[in-house]
Amino acid sequence: MIAPANLHVTLNFIGEVSDQEVGRLSGICRELAAEAAPIPATLTGLGLLPSAARPRVVCLGVRDGAGELRTLADTLRLRLGGQGDRRFLAPAFLAHVTLARVRRVPRQTGERLCRVRLPPAHGTFRSLVLYQSVLQGGGATYRPLQTAELVGG
Repeated sequence: MIAPANLHVTLNFIGEVSDQEVGRLSGICRELAAEAAPIPATLTGLGLLPSAARPRVVCLGVRDGAGELRTLADTLRLRLGGQGDRRFLAPAFLAHVTLARVRRVPRQTGERLCRVRLPPAHGTFRSLVLYQSVLQGGGATYRPLQTAELVGG
């Protein structure tokens, strides 16, 4: 299970970067947050990624707000890769909140999970955070390197 304090939507997984690149990435995050408004969202429905047949992640989907998050992710991807560095070009974005990482889920369990109906959860995404993933025996923890409030409009 992911600790509640570590729940987030990943706009772009970047991987290892130098300290100099962290400074550039922080600047991009601040600029983007200054342009983007807070995003009202509805979380709903359990899902399995990359597929129910071979799950690695149990997640909550984002219904309302998914389009705005996709736009934010696409803009971030363009700015990160703007200097031709292909490391920053992430795969297609799917708005979700990871709840747990799994190694193996029996097919019937996965099918049952996908049928679970949860009441929608409403909230607002108000900040863009550049995290450092710290890998440990019990999973990853996330250390915020830069937090920028979404204040644009």
